[in-house]
Amino acid sequence: MNSKRALIIAAAALGVLVWTTSAHAAGPTRTFEELVSVDHGVRAVAGAPEPQIPPEGGGGGTCWGKQLERSEGVYPYGRRLYLYTVWCGSGGVITYRSSTAWTNHDIACWTDGGPYVAKTYGGAGWGMVEVQAWAQIACHSPSYWPTWHDTLMMRVRYYPNGWYQTVAWD
Repeated sequence: MNSKRALIIAAAALGVLVWTTSAHAAGPTRTFEELVSVDHGVRAVAGAPEPQIPPEGGGGGTCWGKQLERSEGVYPYGRRLYLYTVWCGSGGVITYRSSTAWTNHDIACWTDGGPYVAKTYGGAGWGMVEVQAWAQIACHSPSYWPTWHDTLMMRVRYYPNGWYQTVAWD
């Protein structure tokens, strides 16, 4: 009886050791508060181009570029939506805007629809432009049935002075 109990405890300890080692191999885990503390879960991505991109196409004035990330979940269910926008402003109005979106996810998930980008308000000639990006992402459950579905979304308002503001996220 005691040898059986010792074997069960040893197997449980080995399982915990294997599980925690792989979880820490990817880096320190972040708390929920850390994940949403920067602009409600939408954070600027390191290495993204900073302001002062030369104007292209139409536009005029000063131009900026910003890459933002909206993420949910932890490995192996991590899901990420990226939005990259270039916008220009002059004289208090937007003169140019171009946006693109893409997704990234961990091994148990895949992009089920999208990503999509839409201008929801304003634009060239206006005092601001609002852009929304969203994608549907599906993930296998641990038993591979059922499949879980999620939508990641962010809506960002860009101003002609180079500022931006996240106004909605899901």
